[in-house]
Amino acid sequence: MTNAKVLTKKLLSCLLCLCLVLPLFSSAFVPLAAELKDALTVESSAAGATANYEHEYYYTNGTTFMSTDIVFSLPDKNWIGATASGSAEKKITNNGYNLVDQDLNDGAGGDYIFMGYKNTTNPANAVRALGVMVTENPPDTYYANFNGKSCLFKPVKAYYDWDSSSITTGVLDMNKGAGGAYIYLYYSTDPNAGPPITNFDWEGDSHTNDAGNICQTPVTYINSGYGDYGVTVGDVADMNRGCGSSSKDTAFFVHTSINTEVETANLRAVYASAQKYINNSSRYTSSS
Repeated sequence: MTNAKVLTKKLLSCLLCLCLVLPLFSSAFVPLAAELKDALTVESSAAGATANYEHEYYYTNGTTFMSTDIVFSLPDKNWIGATASGSAEKKITNNGYNLVDQDLNDGAGGDYIFMGYKNTTNPANAVRALGVMVTENPPDTYYANFNGKSCLFKPVKAYYDWDSSSITTGVLDMNKGAGGAYIYLYYSTDPNAGPPITNFDWEGDSHTNDAGNICQTPVTYINSGYGDYGVTVGDVADMNRGCGSSSKDTAFFVHTSINTEVETANLRAVYASAQKYINNSSRYTSSS
């Protein structure tokens, strides 16, 4: 028997008892009977409600999330050092992006590639999952199984090219110039993918989460690869796949904040019940 049916039976029993004893007491108890009737209506409607998403999340005002404004950066050809104006890092920070301070091709040869992203305070516009696709032909949209559900992913399509201070619209192979597999970063804003990402970090030489950070989650493959570069969906993604033993086996990890998670059906029931009592507040009298 469902909780809704059990509660309904209990409320009906209480209502029946009240109907038997009300004649013995003041008419002041009539509003209470009316509230029980309202509660029955609320329970009935909540039990039949269908949620759009299984869970909802709540955040304190001002919480920042990773936005979909993600960019890669290659340096100018005459750059000297990370602090030079033409460096890949400076192109990111000078344009208001948070720098992920790691050359994606470090130890693997190839081009210097750095990554940056901007923040948002609107969870509706936040990235909720990142995934890596190993493919020769990256699609503009891709549905991947994530957290046991089908979620829509899109590729990051922005980068600062060599000798350019303007963003180029298009995908960028994260193994560019290093050989190996073609690797592309994808993101999802699908609510089914989970809570919004609050931070993005890099971990090298290890596919193990930091023991002290229970929020850390690795970025994984969302497809099975191609040809000699087959991978397993859900495995921690190596950003230098196929580049040989000299690569640092670079892996990304994302951080999601720990927040109150509410099942939508329960949330609706509580809201509806509260609204009923607010609407009927005129039938109450103060006991003080």
